[in-house]
Amino acid sequence: MVSAAVWGTANALFLKSIPQGAATQCYVAANPKAATISGEYWADCNVLKPRPEAEDPALAAKLWEVSEKIVVGLG
Repeated sequence: MVSAAVWGTANALFLKSIPQGAATQCYVAANPKAATISGEYWADCNVLKPRPEAEDPALAAKLWEVSEKIVVGLG
């Protein structure tokens, strides 16, 4: 089990608070300037270029295929 001291240190160094984590979603939802931007990757209230895997059509098709199998399996 991870000790409270280790968790607290990791939290302070790497994790965002709830308001920090929600800031980008709130910005995109409420800012009129963001309303004109569609289909982009947002982080820390800025449009960023995603990792190459995020724009790989073959990988996207594979993800879709696997997701369909999962969903159909649940039905």
